[in-house]
Amino acid sequence: LLESGSSTLISEVAVKNISHFKKINILAITLDNYILSHATPTVIKIDAEGAESGIIDGGADLFRKYNPLVLMEVWRGINGQQFSKKAVDKLTQLGYVIYQIGVDGDLIPVSWSQIENDIHYNLGANFVFKKNHK
Repeated sequence: LLESGSSTLISEVAVKNISHFKKINILAITLDNYILSHATPTVIKIDAEGAESGIIDGGADLFRKYNPLVLMEVWRGINGQQFSKKAVDKLTQLGYVIYQIGVDGDLIPVSWSQIENDIHYNLGANFVFKKNHK
């Protein structure tokens, strides 16, 4: 059985959500540094078990200048308030709009309060974040 947060950069998430975890050191770079020597992504999937906010911080220039489509896991409940809301707020401050993927594949605009009050309150789900170009 795979636990939520089976790999995370946030110690608090590991302690709270993983019954047995081991701390390891890894090499990492920010998205802004990554795009200096790689092609700029047009779609980014973020599922980092609570570290989404830090990833957005490290890619602020990328998100601001290149507007990639973002698919991101958003937790609800206490974890959502503590971790996901920060990431959602950062993306919306960068001009992104939150969308739910409808059963027919259409994007349906939603707000944080709609996500927070969803019937599956304690589960996470993936949402699309997209800038609307006029």
